[in-house]
Amino acid sequence: MKFSRTLSLLLVVAMLLTMLTGLSMTTSAASDITTPPTGYDDASDVAYKTYNGYTANWGARGEDCTFLSKYATSFYTGSYTYDTLSQKNGGSSQSNAHSSALYSSLKSLMSSKHNYETGYKETRDLYRITDCLKNDTNHISSFYSGTTLNGAWDGGSTWNREHTWPNSKGLGGADENDIMMLRPTSVSENSDRGNTAYGEASGYYDPGVSVRGDCARIVLYVYTRWGNTSYMWGKSGVMESMSILLKWMEEDPVDTWEMGRNDAVQSITGTRNVYVDYPEYAWLLFGKDIPSNMTTPSGEANGGNACAHTSTREERVEPTCTQDGSVTTICNTCGKSLNTTNLPAIGHNYVDGTCINCGNADINGGSSEVYYAIFNDANGKVMTTEVSEYTSSSGVTKKQLGSAPASLNSENKLQTSATNVALFKIETKNGVTSFITPEGKRLSCDGTDLTFVNYATDYTEFVLEEADGGYYIRLANYLYNNNKEQYLEFYRDIFTCYGLVESNAAIYTFSFREVAAPGETPSVEPTTESNAPETEEPTIPEEGYSAIFNAANGKVMTTEVSEYTSSSTGITKKQFVSAPASLNADGKLVTEASNVAL
Repeated sequence: MKFSRTLSLLLVVAMLLTMLTGLSMTTSAASDITTPPTGYDDASDVAYKTYNGYTANWGARGEDCTFLSKYATSFYTGSYTYDTLSQKNGGSSQSNAHSSALYSSLKSLMSSKHNYETGYKETRDLYRITDCLKNDTNHISSFYSGTTLNGAWDGGSTWNREHTWPNSKGLGGADENDIMMLRPTSVSENSDRGNTAYGEASGYYDPGVSVRGDCARIVLYVYTRWGNTSYMWGKSGVMESMSILLKWMEEDPVDTWEMGRNDAVQSITGTRNVYVDYPEYAWLLFGKDIPSNMTTPSGEANGGNACAHTSTREERVEPTCTQDGSVTTICNTCGKSLNTTNLPAIGHNYVDGTCINCGNADINGGSSEVYYAIFNDANGKVMTTEVSEYTSSSGVTKKQLGSAPASLNSENKLQTSATNVALFKIETKNGVTSFITPEGKRLSCDGTDLTFVNYATDYTEFVLEEADGGYYIRLANYLYNNNKEQYLEFYRDIFTCYGLVESNAAIYTFSFREVAAPGETPSVEPTTESNAPETEEPTIPEEGYSAIFNAANGKVMTTEVSEYTSSSTGITKKQFVSAPASLNADGKLVTEASNVAL
């Protein structure tokens, strides 16, 4: 009897010890997350949906992704292709990987294309785009558990924002508001993790087998994109060790939800997580052999199943006066560029100081005899003399110049109703260009302010770099914000200065145009059989029907309907999407859109 009681007590103690041991082990979230698959086999299958102008997440959770999306394929060009980057040296361990050439190139790639930094409050309204499932923008998927949540922000009652890389571990600035790293989670999941580092050993947080790879790829993104290397490893960091990180990435391969989210985030910020598109980079970064049987979107893993490239497409970029074009054959299944043929630039053909191919003014060398306006062709906006001020989230007040809608007439002169267009005499000496107004003032950019000044300084000297369809305008003698070269930029209807983001080159590309006088009608040679144009300028069809046009912004209503849910009321509204348009000399709309509402 005494022996029995003693044995019972020992069993109780053993059970308690087991329970206590379990409590001291790794904290763990839900384990298995799968959702109905998309069934997509290659990039050509993907059905995209836009919401408020952004690309929604089209993927499903738990469905292995075995192809690169069309957005991923177009992201890696020039010196940033996998074939080029994979030849660069990585480190030999977790302690020196961040000093390697591969780390530097991957960081440069992601940061150079990061043209918009999300704000913390803003992210709560963007999750219905980035964290939805299969384009269902009314709902979002909780990161750790896969719980389906209402996409409308409810003040944090049911879900909030999880810093996968905790604030307390080295964040401070734009990095802590990066939507790539911030994920929506149910309230209980967020509090369960706290700021505990990811891992499998005692004292670490294990998010569950279905999310391990997701977490590893996100923290590797922050480690590389934002250079946060001091807090990467161990309990004081965010990941237990390099071996655990690579183990998780191999065991939990990229699913179509991650690829779809990469597309969605790119449509908002301009950049992608390279470790989602090419998990192989993680092994190369740490000097390890890529697992031969690992499933990856690109199929580049050594010894992996080779793609037969049976389904291909051609992507053609027409040459311009200043830029070469190309014809590239791309595999629809794996996204690999199979062959590229170069199409040489056609070159300027100047007649009386104006290129007859593209309409650009010849301003290289000497001074212009006339005054020109600075025009952003991609958005149909011309710089004005209006100076406004903007205070950034960091409290810095910047001066910037306004814009007005404008279009080109048949003589490539600007037509605009604005009376305050900024006009410049363009003066180039020894490769340095100045923009001088009729009043003798000069365009000036000091990295913070874009405005006019009364005298010449280092901030009034620019270098013109030929670009597709015009010029980049770079500040000649001044670096700003971590030694970044500053370029003239057209962004959100204002002209300002910013570091060049080549993935969004259109907003940095400008042409110099004469402005047509009010009421000026270009002379037109009578049309005969011999000089009649082969094709007519595209105008809105069906005489008798009218389009609704916002002249101030140069936008016309289309038949595309999108939905928007108010973050404050939860009410879902339907709205019409717009398309760029301009007026021709006859007062008719010119637009490339095929779905104009008539």
